[in-house]
Amino acid sequence: HLGTRPPREAPAPADRAGPTLEHFLKIYELLLHHVGNTEQAVVTAALEALHQLLTTPPPSLVQALLSTNGISQSYIHAPSHRPASGASGMGSSLNIEEEAELMDDNEDPPLGRCAMASRASSEHPSEAEDVPFSEASVASCEDSDFSSTTPAQLLGLDSPLRHPGSPRRLDPRPDEEGDRSSVCSSPRIDLVFGNPGLYLDEDVALKYCARLLASSFLLTGISGVVMPDCQVRVSVKVLAMGCLTRVLLLYPPALFLDLHVGQDDDEAQKIWDVLEFVSHPDPQLCGQTALLVGHYLGCTLRLASHGWDRWARRQTMRSDVPQLADLVDKISGVVRSPSSVSCRTGLQATRLCVGSLLRSCHAHLVPALLEACMKLKDNTYWLVKVELAEMIGELSFRALQHLEAVSGCVWRSVCPRMATYQEVLVQGILLDLLGDEDIRVRTAVTASLSKCIPQLYYAEEQPGESAVSAEAAAESSLLLGWLLQDTWSSGPPRVHGLVAPFCCRAQGAAHAEAALSRLLHLLRRRLLTSSNKHLLHGVCQALSQLVVDYPVTVYSFAWTSALGSPVSSSLTLRSQASVSS
Repeated sequence: HLGTRPPREAPAPADRAGPTLEHFLKIYELLLHHVGNTEQAVVTAALEALHQLLTTPPPSLVQALLSTNGISQSYIHAPSHRPASGASGMGSSLNIEEEAELMDDNEDPPLGRCAMASRASSEHPSEAEDVPFSEASVASCEDSDFSSTTPAQLLGLDSPLRHPGSPRRLDPRPDEEGDRSSVCSSPRIDLVFGNPGLYLDEDVALKYCARLLASSFLLTGISGVVMPDCQVRVSVKVLAMGCLTRVLLLYPPALFLDLHVGQDDDEAQKIWDVLEFVSHPDPQLCGQTALLVGHYLGCTLRLASHGWDRWARRQTMRSDVPQLADLVDKISGVVRSPSSVSCRTGLQATRLCVGSLLRSCHAHLVPALLEACMKLKDNTYWLVKVELAEMIGELSFRALQHLEAVSGCVWRSVCPRMATYQEVLVQGILLDLLGDEDIRVRTAVTASLSKCIPQLYYAEEQPGESAVSAEAAAESSLLLGWLLQDTWSSGPPRVHGLVAPFCCRAQGAAHAEAALSRLLHLLRRRLLTSSNKHLLHGVCQALSQLVVDYPVTVYSFAWTSALGSPVSSSLTLRSQASVSS
């Protein structure tokens, strides 16, 4: 009946409520436990899930992982299963006897399979020699569960996650010595095994996670020596490096930790040795290391207000702490890599940290980084051009203008006839990439042109102001715009039912209108003088995007001035009046 009230829905039961902190801690502990599994697929899945969990962690989990009291209890094992001493590598791992009971009686245990395989290979050495090298690659070995583990050392080690390489050594053939990504070219390294800590240590929980990842897959325990490819597969290293990146973003001091707990020796290996993978020949691992550096610099430069090097020295007593200039050089080296995959990840790493560098006291390191990036304009890989265009669209040209005024020099290796970074990056790169044959590149350039208009800076359009004051005004408008804006309302519109863009009210900024006018003038000139069909299509695509993002009804002076000079007199007077007010 219409007069009856609908029944009130019963509240959701407790088991249907959202996940709690206990659920997330169970998942976190379970993933750390399976990171030490002997199955390659299980380890890969655990690392991928751990990376996803640390990428978007709930606030309650972040608070628990950063607590100085640590995690108080294990949620997946009974108290009797916890190790009694700190010599164990995993605080919640099962002992060897318990794991042996869980194995299927009908299945040969891993130790027996490995022993039989080694015995068979010793009795029939000719069979091992007949195996093609491409099928026996260490980096892609699929024929053994213990491709990166020896059972004898698995039983005798403190941590089940530190596995030396396979007992069967594979040497490349003379005609295949060029393949360095699948075979460890360095001699066999004796690993130094130590105590990475416990899951239940009364300390920040992410310290144990960082030590566990680094000691299991990335570092050897010897200062300055990283894990060779014949010990751990490159694909696993890439996943571990990604997880370590997320750990460092949540807890930046973890980069300066000792690899093992309780080592006071100056020769003890530090976790920062993972940065040496930036020179690895594999482009995926090299690029992932560059992303770690980019993420870390972008995060820590906001914390180190008085200088990054000084902040880093306060984190450790060692004198060989990494320097900021060296970290920036590592990113520049990846950008200059001959591999297109490495170049793309190098550009991504640059996007992550260049904004923080420009706004810090270390802005003098930016020119060398930009020089390496600008040389990628002619790269044949379309994704490299897309990353380059997106990076330029996010730059603060006001900060670059201030850097030019302070340093007094501009890197002119790409476009020596242009005077400023703004001209080199916008006219020499973005507008030229509008003529690229790939429509995906032109689409990315169009979006970058629209995005960079509020960041463009022209001194003649802002008389009496410097780049610093213009940047301060932009930041004030961004942070305090809701407080400084005029609350006076002009009342309801005089005409109702207008469609876009005629229903929009004039809210455009004067400096953005001046920058739009100059950009439209450049596009108009290329449209009238070029005969390249790709460039003509790119210019038309850019104009169609600009007319959507900057409507003619709001930025009327900019669109009308594009028919004549780049900036009309009325627009100049309007911008000057806005600055003076």
